[in-house]
Amino acid sequence: MAETRGDVEISRANAAKFSCSGRQLFEILSLLISAMKTRALFILAILLCPFLPAFGEEKLGDAAIKAKLLGYCGNARHAYLIKKDGVMYMCPRDISTTTNRWQVKNGKFYLDSGPHEIVALTDTKFVYCSLGSKAFTVTWRRLTEKEAEWK
Repeated sequence: MAETRGDVEISRANAAKFSCSGRQLFEILSLLISAMKTRALFILAILLCPFLPAFGEEKLGDAAIKAKLLGYCGNARHAYLIKKDGVMYMCPRDISTTTNRWQVKNGKFYLDSGPHEIVALTDTKFVYCSLGSKAFTVTWRRLTEKEAEWK
């Protein structure tokens, strides 16, 4: 005997193949909810990661950040000399006239008064990200005077 539901004819034998008990349905729903919770926690962790210091890494104060920034750094596009007086010179200085003002306030890197989030600051690398509407990320590596000044 067959039932007709809309345009689909379902026999009782076929319907029995796809039915499940309340207990089975509960187990299936529990697995789905568990998977959704895991995904939600994973997404939350990814979103919060940039705002947390790395495990075991202590957060540097402004004075320590400033001290760590001083010296030569750059990328494939430009090299810079970051000086203690808040001036940053594009290198090589004998042919470049570009200078910028920089400072560190409340853990943020300000370049010509524009705030940037410090993503990474190590002995070999400095990564910062703009906080404006046209976000961009810059990665600089530590350079020697010879590399930056082309000597």
